[in-house]
Amino acid sequence: ETGNWKLNVMPQTKPATSNDDEASMVARIPEKIQDQFTLFKSLPPEYSNSIIPSIESILATSEQTTVILDDDPTGTQTVYDIPVLTEWTSDVLIREFQRGTRAFYVLTNTRSMTPQNAAKVNSDIAKRVVAAAAQTAVTNGKNDKGANIVSFISRSDSCLRGHYPLELMCW
Repeated sequence: ETGNWKLNVMPQTKPATSNDDEASMVARIPEKIQDQFTLFKSLPPEYSNSIIPSIESILATSEQTTVILDDDPTGTQTVYDIPVLTEWTSDVLIREFQRGTRAFYVLTNTRSMTPQNAAKVNSDIAKRVVAAAAQTAVTNGKNDKGANIVSFISRSDSCLRGHYPLELMCW
């Protein structure tokens, strides 16, 4: 210890060599990290094929429209080639269904709201989406009841900062 500074020195370990087996290398790793190392080694290998072509194929042949409700504007910054709606009036939603859009985002910004307001916004959007889907079912793909098929997805960064699961229960 020098003055107000305390010097922490990591314990020295013998460097690994090509002759070391995995067990001896793991033995030199601190216990907490060993647990993580063991956990990660037990996981299956990373998926080697891209799932994007499969997703694109499903979307291209599906009669379903996927509506992604995003609670925070940072999430939509990572998407491209998909509409991002910043308003959810009936006219705007009907226009998306008339275009035959298979998926679109609705930016709700509900993370910044109280739980009550977030619930109201999500409920209003869901009702308007369902109404817009029903109104445009004549020109789009439809199910046996004559309505567009709609799926909702919640895109949120964190269930700790958002209103999970409240927002999901409003649909």
